[in-house]
Amino acid sequence: MKRILLPALALAAVLALPATASAFRGVAVAKNPARHTVVVASKGGLVRTVRAPGHLAAVRVGSRVSYTARRLADGTFRAGTLHASGRVSRAVLRGVIVRNQARLHRLLLSAGGSVFSVRAPARGFASHRDHRPGEKVEVRVRIE
Repeated sequence: MKRILLPALALAAVLALPATASAFRGVAVAKNPARHTVVVASKGGLVRTVRAPGHLAAVRVGSRVSYTARRLADGTFRAGTLHASGRVSRAVLRGVIVRNQARLHRLLLSAGGSVFSVRAPARGFASHRDHRPGEKVEVRVRIE
C-alpha cells in the first residue's frame, strides 16, 4: 500500500504547483489587436506568440520588448508584465512556410502559434521562388 500511496502523493504535489512565470526578451515582429497578441522573435530566431491584453498599445512592430509570461495549453504565452524599450531595424525568424505568394512578393510563415506575412522586394525575391509549403526556413527581416 505504501508503494502506491507515496508516488501518488508525489504526483499530486507536482500537479498542484502553480505555473510559474519566466522572463523573456525579443523583438515585436507582428501584432494582432483582435486577438490581443504580439509575435515576438528572440535573438536566435525563436518565435513566441504572447497574449497581452492591456499591454498592446505600448508595443509597435519593431519594438524591443521584455516580458514575463507563463505558457498556456495551446502553446502561446500569457504576459504578466510587458515593457517596450527602443526600436530595432532587423530580426531573425525561424518558421514554416504556409504559402509562397511569389506574385505578391510575400511568404506566409507559421511560427510560435501564429501565421503572419513577410514581404520581400522583387530584386531579392527571385531566390525565394522555389520555397514550398511545409519547408522550414530561417528568415532575416528588415523592419520599417
